[in-house]
Amino acid sequence: MRVWFDGKLGPAYTSIAKDHPVLSNEGGRFAYDGCQGPWEGGRHYAVVDGVPGPDFDALRGPEFSADGKHVWYLGWRGEKVVPVIDGVPGPEYDAVDPVGFHDGDHVVYRACLGAKWVAVIDGVAGPEYSFVESIALLPELHGFSYLARMGEGELLVINGRPQPVYDEIGTAVPCVSATGRTVYNAKKGERWVMVTDGVEGPEWDDLGAPFFSPEGELCYCGRRGDKWVAVAGEFVGPELDMVNGPVITSQGRAVYWGKDGDKWAVGVGETIGRGYDEVHYGSPTVSARGSVAFIVRRGEKWLVWLDGQESSAYDDFAYIGKSYALGFSDDGSHLAYAVKRADKWVVVTDGRESPEYEGVSVPLPLFLRGQTGPTYACTVGGKSRMVINGQPGPEYEGVW
Repeated sequence: MRVWFDGKLGPAYTSIAKDHPVLSNEGGRFAYDGCQGPWEGGRHYAVVDGVPGPDFDALRGPEFSADGKHVWYLGWRGEKVVPVIDGVPGPEYDAVDPVGFHDGDHVVYRACLGAKWVAVIDGVAGPEYSFVESIALLPELHGFSYLARMGEGELLVINGRPQPVYDEIGTAVPCVSATGRTVYNAKKGERWVMVTDGVEGPEWDDLGAPFFSPEGELCYCGRRGDKWVAVAGEFVGPELDMVNGPVITSQGRAVYWGKDGDKWAVGVGETIGRGYDEVHYGSPTVSARGSVAFIVRRGEKWLVWLDGQESSAYDDFAYIGKSYALGFSDDGSHLAYAVKRADKWVVVTDGRESPEYEGVSVPLPLFLRGQTGPTYACTVGGKSRMVINGQPGPEYEGVW
């Protein structure tokens, strides 16, 4: 059997792997596993761009990187496996996880020799550990991290530097800020700490996943006893029975929501609203100016909580796709939403209600680019019209 590709005939083999040759996504390259002799017990060759590599007892691959610049495969000789990257054989190991290419040029894999595992990044093997996993590219640091086990403990290795050993690492991939700060959560005994640039923070009974805000503030939720709080930089929020979702920031203020007894609470910095029966899953919405809007329910009525101020109560909200129809203008200075009262619909813009409609449809974002008024379709008296930038257009039999 031979492979004919682009006018050229390749070497002859007894058999070629099923579904081979494989083609690169880019670059017009090809590769396949060709075998001389019986498939089991014969000699296998990875043929890349028509050129055979060294012989092995068996192969896994070849496979190309997404950009087609690199190719890898694993070759077995007896019980040992050899990773071959771009035609260059690596050391023999007892096991090798599939090779990954990151950011076009970085080649990573983990390998086992005896009872020890190593992370191999760009051909350089790291220290030996009981186990290695979660090798991840950290673009902000121009490097990699991975989670390692050492005896009964765990640690992160960040850019080749082993971090302290803890009983458990909660964040397998550290969070990295735009300026290169790193943070992850770790367990010491029965307590948890945030470790920021190698420095431990205060102890907690439990911790949520950390991240950095656009302003560079470290944000997370932490529990002491039965109560959770939102933390953003130096700000520590009120005690709640649960803090839902990640803590985010707006103009340096913490934005958070969670359970408060059998009710829900929403907050922006020191300003908190309590006593709600539900917080819409799409909340909050943050404007370009830092205003924060939550959609909340009290009893059977829905309302908008905007920077601590409640709107009038309504029976329902219109939808944009699967989300409620609420949005800010591009410059963040205007807020609009479409709501129902009894059997009529209105669109509320900056607290002012439109005329009542029999129906409202919002197929697009409420504010189109550069506009200060909402855009939507409405129905009155069986006639339909478009309202564009807050201005009603002519009537039609229907608008689609």
